Amino acid sequence: MENSLPFGSVVLAARRAADVVAALHPPSRLAYRETVCNVNDVLARYSEIDTVTEVEFDDLKLVTQKIYKIFTVLDTGKTAMLLNNVLAEYASTPCLRRGKNKAWQVCVDDGEGASWVERFAAASALAFAVLLAEKGWNACKLCASSSCHRPYVDVSRDGSKNYCSPRCATRERVAAYRKRTV
Repeated sequence: MENSLPFGSVVLAARRAADVVAALHPPSRLAYRETVCNVNDVLARYSEIDTVTEVEFDDLKLVTQKIYKIFTVLDTGKTAMLLNNVLAEYASTPCLRRGKNKAWQVCVDDGEGASWVERFAAASALAFAVLLAEKGWNACKLCASSSCHRPYVDVSRDGSKNYCSPRCATRERVAAYRKRTV
């Protein structure tokens, strides 16, 4: 998957978070190492330089459980509360820092002292918070397809997107048509 969004984009950070959460929720029946590899494959698709180690994996599962709740809430006040909780736990004072690619980045983590999981939690919560502030509604949603329920980020103009992909939308349209014509 090639990302057409610029490096450092809020939407790109939000989509990366949604894809990492999707890789871990619902909990997989895959072996531990295989699940770690799947998460790292997601990160590689976003040109993430760092990878999750098996040591950090349990911490990542805890963080993604907190982030997953954000996708399940429709009320913006409750969404803001959940985001504020994650920011309070993982974020620090915002600052500008050069990333590994030498580009300037707005960072809300403790820098080199923070684990990758802590940086991921802080950056994800900040991205979701910016989208909530810009759009006025929670852009974090679960796919409405009865066979999917995957977390995704709705960046449509009016928040009307109900499915994570055209594939899910088509599958649901075809199922509804078949139900009507039977």
